[in-house]
Amino acid sequence: MSSASAQPTSADLERAEIIVAGYPIAGSSAWLPHGFELCDRVLDRFSAAFEDAGFEELAMPSLVAETTFDQQAEAIKDFRRRLYMGEHPDGTGWHVIAPTIEAQISTVFARWLADGDPLPLRIICVRTVGRHETGGLRPLWKDRLVWPFFEAQVALHGDVGPEIDRLVRMPRAVCAGLGLPTLAIERLSAAALSSSYADRRLELVTVLPGGELTMLTSVYDLGSRFSDAFAVGAGDEPLTMLNFAFSGRLLLALVQHSWAADGPVYQPALSPVQVAVLPSRSTSAERLAAVHEAAGAAGIRAATMTGRNLAARRQRAADLGCPVVLHLDESTGKDLWTERFTQASHHVDQHPAAFSAMRADLDRLDERMRAERADRPTGWTVRCTDLTEVAATVGSGVLAAVPLCGHGSCPISVADDAGVDLIGRLYPETAGGSGGVCLACGAANPDTILFGRKIKGEK
Repeated sequence: MSSASAQPTSADLERAEIIVAGYPIAGSSAWLPHGFELCDRVLDRFSAAFEDAGFEELAMPSLVAETTFDQQAEAIKDFRRRLYMGEHPDGTGWHVIAPTIEAQISTVFARWLADGDPLPLRIICVRTVGRHETGGLRPLWKDRLVWPFFEAQVALHGDVGPEIDRLVRMPRAVCAGLGLPTLAIERLSAAALSSSYADRRLELVTVLPGGELTMLTSVYDLGSRFSDAFAVGAGDEPLTMLNFAFSGRLLLALVQHSWAADGPVYQPALSPVQVAVLPSRSTSAERLAAVHEAAGAAGIRAATMTGRNLAARRQRAADLGCPVVLHLDESTGKDLWTERFTQASHHVDQHPAAFSAMRADLDRLDERMRAERADRPTGWTVRCTDLTEVAATVGSGVLAAVPLCGHGSCPISVADDAGVDLIGRLYPETAGGSGGVCLACGAANPDTILFGRKIKGEK
């Protein structure tokens, strides 16, 4: 990227050894080992949080009978024009290829409940999802074959408010631990999906370094639509389903928030390579082996950087997002430890015992990076006291927080007049929860509505 505010290109992501974009077809990507390990560490954080909250992981087939989606189309909403289809070789019918989970898991939930499984039902699933996107394809942000696609589905009776709140707060806490800054918003009814599909839509969003906003995670309150359509029930009380999801764009946002002048700088806990080792010309193979052995014994992921010269080896460390570079210096008996995030350097002893102190240094660096990056949302919003301030506020690269009615035409008219994007209601504020009056119509006790600039192509 030419600057931290630019969007990573396919070449950027390949040079960072994350993906090869467009392989084997446009809108799909091959994950490289380095990027796969980075992604795996992120997925592990989310899976652990959901499993601690009582969710169970399962794997679902990538083929679903077309009749299942016929049921969804007839009773809820028709997505069939965006699905990939495959005909059975014996000509007996068509199947949907790699859909999202809502309709498919509904048939599973119906069977579990018929077998007497207790409510609530909570599952997670990670897989590839296929959907026919037209135009504006962008690696990891808008793909046709999406991996990873992390979904959680809940079926329960009664008040769904606490469960929705958990599906917002728990992922936000995970993102904070990743150093990925977020805000929680609720889409307004006029800006959300048709009410034929969901009652509510809540999102975690992030403001990228260039000031543009993008959605990272979503929570849909599906009401009883799927349980009615697929006969998912337990007793006479309506059964509500909730869906949570995120895709590879969360990884893309993490990479972009990690980008420095010369490449990404990942937190030590996430980085596949924590310490990039740069040997000098006089470094022997035995010395290099001893360094890696001592690093491994201290629990440090270290790798020797290769390249035709020192500058090339430094750049490779930057491309891989290594947070620390260790220059081996055989002439002084001291090696140079340099933190790319802080640009701080100090000399370390050439002794295996010194790696225990290096481990502590990595932990401190990780905490500092996590805290500084996760704290960024404190500067993202500016409260406007007059509608004439909205356009200039958004133009400065932040979000405008405006007291407005959260229903009706007030937010839409403000967005149109200011030439900005309507983002949604700040969550967890409830409807009519900010006090004062609506700046557009004067109604009492309005919501806090956010306006900003979405990334090009964002819905």
